[in-house]
Amino acid sequence: MTSGATEFTFAPRDGATLMTMVQWGFPSDELRDEHGRGVPHAFDRLERAL
Repeated sequence: MTSGATEFTFAPRDGATLMTMVQWGFPSDELRDEHGRGVPHAFDRLERAL
């Protein structure tokens, strides 16, 4: 099974920082789609914690 990869880039944007995350290498479309549904919620939780 391929574990995939994740790449983050950070760029200044209007006095803040824009973070872009790109992921690839999911072993199936279903796993990719499932992960895509969960990641935005994880970032929301992180933002609340910070």
